[in-house]
Parts: sequence; C-alpha cells; structure tokens
Amino acid sequence: MRHPFWGRNGETYGEDPYLTGELAAAFVRGLAGYRRPRGYYMLKQSQSSLDSHAPQDSIMDGMTVGDGINEARRGISEQVLLASATCKHFAIHNGPEDYPVSRLSFQANVTLTDVWLTYLPAFYKCLSAGAAGGMCAYSGINGTPDCVNKWLLKDVLRKQWDFQGESKGLSLK
Repeated sequence: MRHPFWGRNGETYGEDPYLTGELAAAFVRGLAGYRRPRGYYMLKQSQSSLDSHAPQDSIMDGMTVGDGINEARRGISEQVLLASATCKHFAIHNGPEDYPVSRLSFQANVTLTDVWLTYLPAFYKCLSAGAAGGMCAYSGINGTPDCVNKWLLKDVLRKQWDFQGESKGLSLK
C-alpha cells in the first residue's frame, strides 16, 4: 500500500490503478442492475413495427461502456436504475489515520503526474461505468481540501470528463 499507516488498507483493491479501475467498474455495473421498465417492449412495438425483438431478461441488456463518462448512460437511457453506485473518496484518500494527523485533516502532497497516473485513472473508470455520483474525500491535495478543489471538481470532473452525475461532499457531524 502507498502508506502503511493508513488504517483502511484492507478495504481497498490495492494500489494498481488499472486493477482498481477494472474492479470498480465491474462493481458499478453489477450493482446498478439496469432493467427495462414494465411495458417497455409493448410501448416500443406499438410505436415502431421495426422493433420486433423479444424482451430480454439480462440485467445488462443494452448497457454499453465506452470512453466517455456518460457513454454508459446513453446506452441505458430507457432503462430503470435499480441501485445507485457512488465512487469515493475522490480523489486522494490514503494518508495516515493516527495522531497527530487524521483523515479529516490529511493533505496529500503529490505531483500532477502522480495524480493523473496513480489516483485519477481508477475514478475515471468507475465513473465511466455508469456510477450515478462521486463523493469527495475529507483529505486534500497540495493544501486544498478535495470538497472545495475547483481544479478537481470542476476542471477535471465536469469539464474534462464531462461527468453529469451527482457530486457529494462528506457530512461532518
């Protein structure tokens, strides 16, 4: 693991961005369980005589995963989302969780190269699999808390990745 004192190492898929992304994407697709709404095929057949396929029972019927964040949503626009996946904790959340530093105040000091090659690929894969939302981390990147990081939430998530799902902040009690 990237930091041996992080108390949640056992809860992760590991430190390999590719493997983590693939497993997260599979989890999102499996959890979502997209299905056609009741009566969908009757409505479609009455609208078009060309649509003559029989109902499919496959959970993944019609869902495609492509390079864009919203590609999966385009393939399921006429389906019902049975459960909603959220990719968290966006984007760097693996620091020490013990005195004098806690996960509520941890600041990751990382280079942009490390951010792009190590931390962001798994989130991109998770979100592009059709996750309904993303949740920012308590921690921060280079002095800026993740939940108010304009570069991370607006420039990367919304503009570069074209993510249109929900972006949540963690609630502090």
